[in-house]
Amino acid sequence: IYDGAGTRRMPFCVPVTTVADIVKESPFHRLLWQVIQKTEVEFSLRSESPISLFAPTDAAFEALLTQLGVDNI
Repeated sequence: IYDGAGTRRMPFCVPVTTVADIVKESPFHRLLWQVIQKTEVEFSLRSESPISLFAPTDAAFEALLTQLGVDNI
């Protein structure tokens, strides 16, 4: 692999990012991450297989919890 200047560069590896990694690092999904950990589904979300996840934001969780009168998860 060569860069634009003709210098040979070693290929690099792109780390595998799982759904769990994305949710864990998201500043908008901290409550969802807590739910994932409490329900022990993290292992499933670390799969390298294609997966889709409906991911409500913290604001959506907070609105629902308020409406339900729940103080914490």
